Amino acid sequence: MAAVLPTKLDRPGKVLGDLLVSHFSFYTQEHRLLQTDILEDYYRLAGLSAPARDKPKDKVRLKDRIRFWRKRRQRGPKGPDYQIVLRGT
Repeated sequence: MAAVLPTKLDRPGKVLGDLLVSHFSFYTQEHRLLQTDILEDYYRLAGLSAPARDKPKDKVRLKDRIRFWRKRRQRGPKGPDYQIVLRGT
């Protein structure tokens, strides 16, 4: 955006003093990154105090939730053990 937009608008790009910009995460990364201290480190580097927040807990994927059920079902009691007996041969 900083390189293409000024060219498309035929205007010069500008640098604004001591401004620093950082992109925290994409939506697919956000949940995991919020469990770390990276955001607090960004605040500290900027000389600001980080707001109080609760870190999100790990999400359990549906696949992992049903995995236990699936394994338990497979290991459960077996059905009756049938045998075929041929008589008269």
